[in-house]
Amino acid sequence: MQQQLTASDPRWRSALWRWGPLGISASGLAGTGAAFAQHWSAGGHAAGWALPLLSLVAATLLAAGHAFGRLPHVSLGIVSLGLTLACGELLLRATGIVPSAGTEDLFRFDGRLGWRLEPGARVVVSSRGEYWNEVRINAAGWRDRPVQDEPPGNRPLVAVLGDSFVTNLGVRDAEVFTDRLDRDLPGASVRNFGVNGYGQVQELLLLEEIFELQRPDLALVVVYVRNDFDDNTGEFDWIRGYDRPHSRVGATGELTVSSVSLRALDGGRSLGERVFGLALYKLAQRLVFALGTPSLAELSPDTQPPELRYCRKALGAREQEALRTTLSVLDRMRATAWAQGSGFAVAVAPTRWQVDAAAWHALLDRFELDPANYERQAPQRILTSWCRGAGVPCLDLLPDLETSQREGETLYHAREQHWTAAGNAVVARSLLTWLGESGLSAQLGSEGPDSGESLARR
Repeated sequence: MQQQLTASDPRWRSALWRWGPLGISASGLAGTGAAFAQHWSAGGHAAGWALPLLSLVAATLLAAGHAFGRLPHVSLGIVSLGLTLACGELLLRATGIVPSAGTEDLFRFDGRLGWRLEPGARVVVSSRGEYWNEVRINAAGWRDRPVQDEPPGNRPLVAVLGDSFVTNLGVRDAEVFTDRLDRDLPGASVRNFGVNGYGQVQELLLLEEIFELQRPDLALVVVYVRNDFDDNTGEFDWIRGYDRPHSRVGATGELTVSSVSLRALDGGRSLGERVFGLALYKLAQRLVFALGTPSLAELSPDTQPPELRYCRKALGAREQEALRTTLSVLDRMRATAWAQGSGFAVAVAPTRWQVDAAAWHALLDRFELDPANYERQAPQRILTSWCRGAGVPCLDLLPDLETSQREGETLYHAREQHWTAAGNAVVARSLLTWLGESGLSAQLGSEGPDSGESLARR
């Protein structure tokens, strides 16, 4: 009769020590494959290099299992595993499968603007369960087509300024609304001058910089109503250790902008930031994409969307000051463009809570707020009213996005809260229609001393 192994039998412990880690590695490999397959079938952007990554993970896991299962000493196994991980990290970086060690590589300090995009940067950005996307910054420092791809000639130039709703890192280059608009607007060159985290104060300084190098026929500023107002008062640095230019409106209405005391990062990155920057961490992050996105119920009062403050019918002093500053900066931008003989226009980008009426009411219920005290379109009403008085063409993107939302399109990433490829497509169509109906597209490239003001008043 064959003798059965018991838990105390040395042979059982030997077999467990020899084959247990290999079994765990095989389970990890199976889980990795399932995660890739699920994201791939959901239309993930990484399908082109999913198999090479899967092969690399398989090799790493099997090597670790072999090391712990075969080597006689745990210390040697740990060293072997460490060397395997180090080789994996070097291989990921050398092959470019995970091109960046973190999105911190996307930005660099700027003594006037606070920060800007790093020319030539190539990074992978991701949002769990939503996208995994490679982003390239051109040699001039913009998320735009390569500088050498600009066709020769004197095509009218449309300079689009804004924050992350202009860079749109969560979609492919060809899916960004500026790239779509450039293809669909005959005879004009649409350039993307967006930088993540910028408010209109930084965009004002950037516009002045652009005019030193070239003269856009139209400067189009995209105002995002969720955080741009607060950004313009300099309340948040957005990038750790990077100051942003400050602005204030005096008692007599004069606007003061200061960037004389901006500073760079003070000190190196923390241990956590270094870990987050590893290519292997990026790979591991890729594996949890299938875990889904947060529901509205997960929001805490600390994460209450800022636009609720600006949608109150009775604004507080803080909100009134931020709006006053924003309108003053926009007025300075208008004057700057007109003085250069260029047009100036504004597009208002809503938040996903404003676009989805059901989500808006659920949000008010979540924080036990009285709907009678809130107006969902209040920021848009304030901005469009100012534009009418200042003679500035203005497109409120809310109606077209809301219509597409009701038709069942997914326009915003639920977790990351920026436009999806479908959202960018709606924005591009809205801008194209508006430029045509307002006469701006026909007037692009007008000459003469009054061309900027006449273009802006169409």
